[in-house]
Amino acid sequence: MVACAFVTSVLEIRELALRRADGFACELPQLTLRRGECAALVGPSGSGKSSLLRAAFGLPNGRCVHRGGEVALLGERFVPCSPAAQESLASHIAFLAQDARAALDPTASLATQIARAANATLLDANAALLRLGVDAAHRAPHAVSGGEAQRAMFAVAQLRRAPLWVCDEPTAHLDDAACAIVAAAIAAHCEASGAALLATHDPRLLRALSCRTLHNDGGVFASNDGRGVPWPTLRAAPREDAEPVILATQLLASRGGRVLFSHLDLQAKAGRVLAVRGASGVGKTTLGRMLARRVRPDAGSVEWRIGDRLVAMVSQDAGGSLTPSRTLRSLARESQRGDTDIEAIANELALPLACLDRDTRELSLGEQRRAAILRALAADPKALVLDEPTASLDRDSAELVARAIRRRCDERGCAVVCITHDDALAASLADEQITLDGR
Repeated sequence: MVACAFVTSVLEIRELALRRADGFACELPQLTLRRGECAALVGPSGSGKSSLLRAAFGLPNGRCVHRGGEVALLGERFVPCSPAAQESLASHIAFLAQDARAALDPTASLATQIARAANATLLDANAALLRLGVDAAHRAPHAVSGGEAQRAMFAVAQLRRAPLWVCDEPTAHLDDAACAIVAAAIAAHCEASGAALLATHDPRLLRALSCRTLHNDGGVFASNDGRGVPWPTLRAAPREDAEPVILATQLLASRGGRVLFSHLDLQAKAGRVLAVRGASGVGKTTLGRMLARRVRPDAGSVEWRIGDRLVAMVSQDAGGSLTPSRTLRSLARESQRGDTDIEAIANELALPLACLDRDTRELSLGEQRRAAILRALAADPKALVLDEPTASLDRDSAELVARAIRRRCDERGCAVVCITHDDALAASLADEQITLDGR
């Protein structure tokens, strides 16, 4: 790297700006991170948080076509794509991408690839996972939850001891307990003379870290106090005559010889929202897949009473569920039923109409999540199974999604199963709640 006039610090950014051919623009005018400091970019999904993080370090950046500004790492100018920059990325920066599963090797166990990435022993890798509350060292990525995959990336960062952690939505798939573990790991890294730069809209993480926040204001990320807005109550008045749409009886699920849940009975009723809560890894996603008949239970039964309408599921990996090289409009039309209006649903979800005609790979993770929900709603389902429907969404977008879900219950009589670790969302939206506890 080339010496420059920046003050000595872990990271300094000046006049970082992105432009896209479609007119989208965002800027980060100034940021200095010294040892022991943490800062967060906060803004709606699609506002450029992830793009700015990737642009700062010369990483592939979708459709962003222009990068302006200067970046310095440890007091030296960072020149993207140069040999020195690649060396710095390997030795000084731990970049924790938003899509943890995509960053993991599907053919190797978590411990094996953590050890490989951090140049550590399998024993050290297993210990790092256990410190983060993940008892899954021997499992492959497909056999762990999204939250466990995210924490596996933190295990790599801890073992590598890079001075700068760059974390893109690091708690998007985590329950409160796991979020607290990750927040503690970030805080400990900073207390040990490291620095952290985050992209997040998770108020739990912001509260736990009390870090400096830079909010998006008209495309410019600038300092803001970051105070959150409480969720409104979206629950409807009780419907005593609600009929069961999905009936689950005595369900048993196991993974790797471990029982996730057993003797589980539940009913998803027309016009009502059932929230499924529980710690990461206890089987929430497995239960959702069973209710949607994506997988069979080890014991017990799932009965559908749906008539001529279907049960739709929006998976936790929203981006992975969207066919690449297809536009969102074509995917939505494929599932469209009756009088559903695709553009009206997009407006309801605050999804820009321009997104309808983009390749789904060009959407941000938050836009992909709303795109997957749009496709499901276009089918006018009798029942809807949603796995972490507001993960990767900013607070305002999350509320719009929740309102759209509630409207389907109240106006169309849709039964909704909402898998979430967000206590505030569950309290606001759900008519009933169940908690899986791993027993």
